[in-house]
Amino acid sequence: MTIHVGPIHDTAPRDFIVSAPGKIILFGEHAVVYGKLAIAAPIGMRTFLYVETSTSTTPCRKLTLHFHDIGLEHSWNLSCLPWSIAYGARYRVSKKTLTSTIIPELKHALEPLILTVSPHHDETTQRVHRTAASTFLYMFMLLANPFSASCTYHLRSTIPVGAGLGSSASIAVCFSTALLVQYSHLSLPGECSDDVDVMYSLGSINEWALLGEISMHGQPSGIDNMVATVGKVISFRKGGGGEHAGLQVEALDRFPELLVLIANSMQSRSTALEVRKVLDGKTREPQATETILNAIDHIAELALMKIASHKDGKTAEGGEKRALVRQLGHLMHMNHGLLVALGVSHPKLEHIRDLVDSTGHGFTKLTGAGGGGCTISLLEHERGSREVVAIEERLRGNGYQAHVTTLSKYGVGFCALEECAGGKGFDKAAFIRGGEAVEVERAAVYRPSAHDSVWKFWD
Repeated sequence: MTIHVGPIHDTAPRDFIVSAPGKIILFGEHAVVYGKLAIAAPIGMRTFLYVETSTSTTPCRKLTLHFHDIGLEHSWNLSCLPWSIAYGARYRVSKKTLTSTIIPELKHALEPLILTVSPHHDETTQRVHRTAASTFLYMFMLLANPFSASCTYHLRSTIPVGAGLGSSASIAVCFSTALLVQYSHLSLPGECSDDVDVMYSLGSINEWALLGEISMHGQPSGIDNMVATVGKVISFRKGGGGEHAGLQVEALDRFPELLVLIANSMQSRSTALEVRKVLDGKTREPQATETILNAIDHIAELALMKIASHKDGKTAEGGEKRALVRQLGHLMHMNHGLLVALGVSHPKLEHIRDLVDSTGHGFTKLTGAGGGGCTISLLEHERGSREVVAIEERLRGNGYQAHVTTLSKYGVGFCALEECAGGKGFDKAAFIRGGEAVEVERAAVYRPSAHDSVWKFWD
C-alpha cells in the first residue's frame, strides 16, 4: 500500500462517521487455548467515530480528540508532531512490519506528547486516557500528513469496556478506517471496482486495526479486530501459521440475525487467572480435563455445522429460525456446563443463567474468560416482546446490566455526512450527549437495513 505524503485527495470526504461492531464468543472459550475450535460473532453493539474537519484558515492547525465516554479531551498542534521520524519509518520499514510492530523511535518521540494528556486526572484515568490517545496518535503519524487541516475526532461506543465484548478492537477498527478513508488509502464502499478491491480494503482496515490492538494490548490474537472488520461469524483454532499468527481462521458468509441478550455481571475478572485455573486442572487431572476440552471442541464443530447449513444463513422467519435458536441454545447449555466443570464460572454468572433460563425463553452461557464478566443468552422471542422485556427487568432488578442486541451481519461501515440530507440527518449534539445506545445510533442515522440507509459497508 502506498502511503501518501502530499495533500489528501480531493475525493476524501470532509466530514464522515465510521462504525464497527463488538464481538461475542459463542463457543469454545478456554478450549481454544489448547488447539480446539472456537466461534466468534459480531454483535449489534457498536463504536462510532465522527470525523469533523475544520474549515478555518488559521495557520495554527490542531488535532483534537474528544472520546466522550471516557471523558478524554485533548489537542496537539499539528506542526509540533514528529513528522520527520514518522516519515523515516514509513520509507524504511515494510508495510507488513509497519502494521505488526511498534517502531521504538516513533513511540519514543510521541511519549512527551502523550504525557501532556489528562495531567490533572487520577492515575487510573490517566492510564486509560493515555493508552487511547497514544494508540490513535501513533496510527495518525503513520497514515496522515503534515498538510492536514484541523480535525476533531469524536468517539462514542455502546460496547461495555472490559467485559470481553471486543470494545478495544471495535475502537481500533474505527481508528484504522477513519484514517485510511480520510487520507485516501482505500476505496470507499460502493466505489470498489470488484471483489478484489473490496477484500483489499477490508484487509488494509484489518491490518491497521491490528496495529491499534498491539498498541493497546501488546499481543492480541487478531480475532476481535477481524470480526469487527468483516462482520462475519469467524471460526478459529490454534495451529495454523503465516498471516494469522498461528491461527487457522475461517469466515462464514451466511448467518441469520438472531436476537441475544448480553448480561454484565458487574463482577471484575482476570483472564490470566481463569486461564491458569484450566492449566492447573490439566496438570492435576490431564485425562479428565482433555476429555472436557475435546467435548467443547465437538460442540463447537456441531454448532458450526448447524450455522452453516441454516437456509442460506439469511433472516429465516418462523419455525425455522426458532429451530436454529433451540439447536444452538441446547449446545450453549452443554458448552456452559463443561466450562463450569473447568472451574471458570462464578456465582453471579450462575445466578444470571438461572434468572434467564428459568423463564423458558432463553439459552444462556458465560462468554469470554469467565470468572465474572458477561453471559450471552439466545432469545426465542422478538425485541420488545413481553417475554424479553420481563427478562431485562428481572436482570436489572437484581443489579445486572442487560443489553438486548443481535448477532449482527454488519462489519465496519461508513457514512458521508453530506449524504445525510446535507448533513441535517446527523444530530451532533445528541451524538455527543446521548446516554443510551439507541440515542447514539439515532443521532448517527444508523439504520443499516433501511432501504434508504445512508450507511455503506465493504461487502
